[in-house]
Amino acid sequence: MQQADGEFSLVVEAKVIHTYPLGGFDEQDIAVYRDEIIQAGEGLGKWVLFEHPKKIGSLTPEALELLTQAYNEFAGRGCVAIAVEVSYLFGTILRQNAEPLVKLPMLISDDPAELKEQIDTYLSE
Repeated sequence: MQQADGEFSLVVEAKVIHTYPLGGFDEQDIAVYRDEIIQAGEGLGKWVLFEHPKKIGSLTPEALELLTQAYNEFAGRGCVAIAVEVSYLFGTILRQNAEPLVKLPMLISDDPAELKEQIDTYLSE
């Protein structure tokens, strides 16, 4: 899937929607991203969004605000947690600017195994 600045791929594994953002995301990119995730979540019941931007995805401040709103929209569509595999710096930005506003648990780490363990816990509840 291609957008103006950022691009991403999306893979659904059981009840986990994995996304792999690449490049810089602006508001238009986030709108496309949100719509694709909503479509992927239809019919899953309870699911978790697992984002893998690592060190290669970035957001404008406006895009971060829209992404936070999208996370809250996902809560009403069956999402039970948001997992984000990111560097320490981007994780700090998310903890300070997004996590306080998101109605879902946010699992933020640079360790994918740790995140998978936490995801499994949320899906088993």
